[in-house]
Amino acid sequence: REVRRRRMQRTRQATIHVKSLVTSLSRKRRPTFQQPIEVCSFGLNDKHERIPHGSLRRYQDPKMPADLNEGYADYVQKDNTAASNIQPLLDSLSLHHIDTSGAIVTYRNNLNKILSTPYDRSAWNIFVRREKNTIYLEIQQNNNQPENDAHARSMYYGTRFEEICTEPRNEKDECTQYCSIVSTKLNNFTVIMGAEIDCYIDTSTSSSSSSSSCSSSSSSS
Repeated sequence: REVRRRRMQRTRQATIHVKSLVTSLSRKRRPTFQQPIEVCSFGLNDKHERIPHGSLRRYQDPKMPADLNEGYADYVQKDNTAASNIQPLLDSLSLHHIDTSGAIVTYRNNLNKILSTPYDRSAWNIFVRREKNTIYLEIQQNNNQPENDAHARSMYYGTRFEEICTEPRNEKDECTQYCSIVSTKLNNFTVIMGAEIDCYIDTSTSSSSSSSSCSSSSSSS
């Protein structure tokens, strides 16, 4: 009983500590965030194997009206158990001789999970590895199966939206994901992160946006 009581006390203290930390951060001045600069990129095939020169598809205006439910009945959800593997990112950094000393190296989605914790109660696990003065964060993939049909359908809508807003992929192109690696700073911390990019906007022929790329909502990046 005494051992159990001590464990409960430690757990309670840890919970209070997290709440206090979140509260204290919200009272401080907003952190400074440096404009990200792309340092390299890579592609992944359907087996999540790295491709040195991945191709990025071009954005196209969707033909309206468009039904996001189209194709849902035949949709098979992808297996994303290997999607968050950080090794392809590390291989690309090494190939391009990018200095990671003193940096936090991770995927964008890992930072999303950490920073949105006060607002999102979903469970997550991240492996943290430190080598000299470099910190690596790698997500441990939880069960991402939809809870019900409405959840499954909403997940499919993202895939369908990407499909109708990008040019068809060349059949010979084995790249299924394009990952951009950027370097930035959060206050005094250097962050090198990979993020999947769905498409780019050709500003020479399109006036729909001044942005040069379309960000992905993928759970891995």
